[in-house]
Amino acid sequence: MCGVKKTGKPQALQYHRSIEFSYLTHIFSVLLFALSITILIYSIPFRWQFFTVRKIKIMGNSHLSADYIRKLYGLDKRWSIFELEGEREILDSAIRRVKGVIVSHDQLNFMIEERKKTFIMHVGQNFYLSDEKGILFRRLKIDEDPYSYHLPIICGLNKTDFIFGKLSRNGLVKKLDYMVNLDKTLLKNMSEIDIKSNVVYMRKGIVFRVKDIKSLEEIPGVFLKIWKTLPTRSRVEMITNDEFVFER
Repeated sequence: MCGVKKTGKPQALQYHRSIEFSYLTHIFSVLLFALSITILIYSIPFRWQFFTVRKIKIMGNSHLSADYIRKLYGLDKRWSIFELEGEREILDSAIRRVKGVIVSHDQLNFMIEERKKTFIMHVGQNFYLSDEKGILFRRLKIDEDPYSYHLPIICGLNKTDFIFGKLSRNGLVKKLDYMVNLDKTLLKNMSEIDIKSNVVYMRKGIVFRVKDIKSLEEIPGVFLKIWKTLPTRSRVEMITNDEFVFER
């Protein structure tokens, strides 16, 4: 019987080819990865340029100028649109809230919510603008007339009534809450309010004392009509919600 002797050479050749294919595959993978990294690196400047803010619109500001806000937040610098998006840090006490809102890939609205000028706070020797919650956000200059703002001036306060520029005593804060909701005619014609002794100084130098600030909400409408006719520097004492004593 004739037989053919097997030498094993085909198997060895197949094995070497497999190694060669694996090597080439590995080289190709490395080259592909390097190419991807290169493309990514070269595309970064383009991506940054595409999302660079080219137009910022300041919105919501009425007292703070747009130029001041730009300088305050460094908006004239080169920014990515994503760096300015969302809530921003409060950098001025006159600002209640600030937020960046994306309009397009290179345009952004910078939304400002300012504190509302509601009261003038007389604290020690200084006068401050305050919002409805008693938060001080600007000290008046020496040459500024606090009466020129035509806002009620809250007096009888000292520095210990505030913590980090915010009225901290609960009783006083509640009094401010009552005052914010007062009749607008009455509030407009108030000159000064001693918030601790409940003495209210009206225009024309008319003074009246109430049982408490909350009582101001209960003053009869008839009183609002007659107080303007009172002689200058009249004094009014509130006995009950419906009874007043007038001194001339």
